[in-house]
Parts: sequence; structure tokens; C-alpha cells
Amino acid sequence: MALKIYQSGDNVALEKTSLPLLLIPLKFAALKVQNDLVIVYNTRSNVQFRDDLTANIQDSLGNPIGNIQDIVAYTSRFLYSGSSVTKPEYAGESNTASNVGVGEGIFKQKVGVNLELKSLIAGSNIALTPGTDDITIDVTGSASEPNIVNVLTAGDLPSTLAADTTYIINGSISTSTAITSVGDNAAIVGRKGRDSDILTYTGSGSFITFVDVNFILRNITLKSTNPTSLLLDGTNYTAAAYNEGRDKVLSIFTCQFRNCHDVMTINGFDLVDINNSLFFYVEAINHGCQFQSVSKLEISSCEFIRWFDETTLPTPSGYALAPMIDLIANGSQVGFGAVNISGCIIHPQQTQDGIRINNASTTGFGTIAANTFVDTGLTTGVTANLDYDIQNSYIIQANQKVENGNAKGTMLLSNNSVELSNSTAPGAPYGLVLNDANFVGGAGPTTPITFPVARRVITSSSNASFEYDSKVDGNFFVTLSASAGVNANGTFEITIQFRQNGVPLPIIGKAVIRNSGGNYTQSAITLSLQGDATQGDVFDIYVTCDQANNVLISELVVNGFQL
Repeated sequence: MALKIYQSGDNVALEKTSLPLLLIPLKFAALKVQNDLVIVYNTRSNVQFRDDLTANIQDSLGNPIGNIQDIVAYTSRFLYSGSSVTKPEYAGESNTASNVGVGEGIFKQKVGVNLELKSLIAGSNIALTPGTDDITIDVTGSASEPNIVNVLTAGDLPSTLAADTTYIINGSISTSTAITSVGDNAAIVGRKGRDSDILTYTGSGSFITFVDVNFILRNITLKSTNPTSLLLDGTNYTAAAYNEGRDKVLSIFTCQFRNCHDVMTINGFDLVDINNSLFFYVEAINHGCQFQSVSKLEISSCEFIRWFDETTLPTPSGYALAPMIDLIANGSQVGFGAVNISGCIIHPQQTQDGIRINNASTTGFGTIAANTFVDTGLTTGVTANLDYDIQNSYIIQANQKVENGNAKGTMLLSNNSVELSNSTAPGAPYGLVLNDANFVGGAGPTTPITFPVARRVITSSSNASFEYDSKVDGNFFVTLSASAGVNANGTFEITIQFRQNGVPLPIIGKAVIRNSGGNYTQSAITLSLQGDATQGDVFDIYVTCDQANNVLISELVVNGFQL
């Protein structure tokens, strides 16, 4: 028996009698000596080795090498030796490790061939769960920061919210417990945002009730599963107190009301501010977003769309019946102080109204402007259900699918054969106001004056007048055309002009009539003017003749509209 050990290229060759030639790469070959036994093997594979006694170790030519010292000296050219396996200087790559990014790193150092990593330790309210290929880090309890409650489960959200406390919702949480806020400045806030942080109410009746307190919702989605539920129920109203006790603020920012039933009823409050919020897939039967007697109501940059059961898509059903935005009657209370609804997208469905303002609701100052109303799919519902004449404090402008709220009117007098009694008017020119009493006989024209168009104006047929009836001061443009005639020989100058509150306006329409046949001779008169008006201003028509003759006015058309 003999074992030849020698270098063959990049390998250590091992030839042992009766065994096949074994080649071990130089960088993995190691020498081990145990007493009189010499072992050469592959450090990467313990099954690749050859061994023999010292006396049987030979070089490539079969010459004995000698004792242990001679063998170590001989093999030191391509092997390391010792009493245990030793890594050769060229075994393994010169690897290292490093942390990247800006966070805390887990690499500590390299010691020899060992890469040392820092351990992860679970801090307060943190759990570490090792998996086969990963470690899960999770929050396990409520935060201890003052006035902050970290809501991880339904049990973390109390039935009574504390004052000056913010409840941070983490993820999707369902609860059947109704919540009441009795202390000022409680807030429910989503940690990541309305798409991730969700409160679902599974109970009946009102979910969140707040009475005479400031209350905040932000970055959260509210849902409900019970058709008898109401998500928000807020009241801040005390009759006979300053501003009717309305001294609190309700703020709803960047929220979502989705897959729910009745949404909210809000009575009173100094300010209700709803901004950048979504009202999607709502199945409201009784109450959409309902408001009463709010001192200042602001709804801006919100979307009210798809009020039906989302689970019925692509064939929707379960449509909402309640108006999306509903300003209800005052009742025994005062009305709204100021209302501003702007920059919203509002798409009512089928029989639903987008905005409804009850005729028995009053508003001091209102603006509905720059909203996009969509009427696709409406049957009996309307985009905006309000009486422009009753709700005459609102500026309604620049809304898609909603007519502007400008005042306008048309007055007609046709087929008339009764003259104005200008001949009895004192002095020259002989002028009279166009009204029933000033026609010959005092019975008015043959055909009464009519007003086929009249909005935000009070009309009088007997006085042939418009009274501007909008609380919004406005500019107006008005045109007049008429036929004027005289039943006498001669040359006559007839003028027509408007009066505002009894004062003639400067623009005058004039016609010169030359009559030599003794029959009626008529001529057309036109005029147009622009002016301004405030609520209560009365406009009528003044007719003059430069001679003491009666004047026949017929085919009179007046068109006026607010700019």
C-alpha cells in the first residue's frame, strides 16, 4: 500500500493503491496529521479524501518522502497542515458585506470568513415572527404617547371618546359598538390614509354621535353593513343663545364614505367643513348628507358618485333614494348663515336629487359654483332641486348641468287698441307711466300685460313693472321694442324710457311720427341699456309725447336679464 501526493496543474493529485486517482483543487485541499496517520482531503466535501501511514507517503515518482517533518515540508508548497483542517491562503474569496440605503443597517463586521450581523430585538408593543425566509415585524399594543390612542382592534376604540384625544386607526377594523364624543376636539384619523384605514360599523342606529363639541375626521374610510344605520349624527344648536349656540366646528378632510347606508345628519355648528372627500357606493334611503341650520357650511372638492350597491356591478341596483346633499327646512330654528358648495362632482342616480334645498330652508348668503353635475341615468331625479325665487340669496354660477341663478324676465303687450291718456298729462312733454290706470278709461290695455319669463323678479301686470328680487346685487341688461302711434294730423315725437324706483334712466328710445291722413300712424321704437340693481328696485316704463295727444302703445316686448 502507498499514497502518492503531488501537484498536478491547479489540483492536488492523490494516487492510492487499489483506489481511483483523486484530484482536489488546490484552493480546497488541506493536510491533517493525526499521530502517524496523514490525511489529505477536500475542505468543501468531507467524502473526498485519501489517508495512509507516514511510511507509505510518496512523491509523484514513488519515492518515500520520509518522516512527518519531511512530509509537512514537502506538501507546504501546495497545502497547509496542522492538527486540524486549515483554510489555505487562496481558499475562498475575499468577500465582505455592507449596509445600503439610509436606514439602520444590520451588518456589523467580518471576522475571518464569518459575516457578523446584528440581531433584531422586539421593542415595546412590537412582535418579531421568524419565517422560513423572512421575519415579520408587527405592532402588538396601544401607543403610550399622551392624547394618542393607537387603534389596532375594535377593543381599542372606546364607546366614549375622550376630549383632546386623537384615535389613530390602523388597517381595517369592524365594530358593532356605537361611539359618542362628549369632549371637545376628539379626532379619528387614519394612519396611512383612507384607502388603507377603514372603520366598518355593523350595528344599527347612529355610529358616531357628537353633541356640542368640536370633532374631526381625517384620512379614514367609514362603512356600514346595516340598512338602519347612520354613520354620523351631530348637533350643536341652542335656541336664543348667541349665534343660536352654534360655536363648534365639524371638520371632515380627505375621508371616504363607501359601501354604507345613511350617511349623516348635522344640525347646527358654527362651521361644517367637508373637503376632498369621497362619497361612493352609498345606499342611503333616509339621509344622504343632510344639514339643518348650519351657521357656515362649506363643501369643496368632493365627489358624490355611484350611489348604489357596489356588489351589483356591472349591472347596478340598490340605488339610493335620499338626496346626496340635502338642506332641510328650518323648522323652529334659524336658517343657514352662509353656504358654499364648490368644485365638486355630483352625479345623482335615477330618482335621486344631487342637491336639494327645501323651500322652508333659509340662507343668508349662498354660493353654488364651479361644480360638475352629471345627469346621465336620471329618471325623475334632478341635479339641483331648489326654487330660484325662494332661494334668492344664492349665487348659482358656472355649474355643469345646472342653470345659472341670474334674474331674468320678459314682458309682453300685444294687440292693444287702447291709448295712453297723454293728452291729459300736465305740461309738455306730456308724459305718463305705462300702467292700467293711465290708459283711456282706466281699465288697462285691450289685452293685459303678461310675463312669460320671470325669475327672481316680482311682476305686476297692472303696473307693467318688474321688481328685482334677488339678495345678490347684480348688473342687468334690458332691451325694449314697441310700436307707438298717434291718431292726429301733424308731426309728433314719442319717447319711451325705463324708470328705476321712479327715476327715469338716461337711455331714451325715440320715434318721430308724421301723420297727414287723420288715421293712426305708428312707428317702431327700440332701446337697450345696462345698469345695476339691488333687491327691491322697481323698474317701469315712461312714455311721452311732445304734444297733447294720446299715444297708442302696442307690440311691446321687454327682455331683461342679470349679467
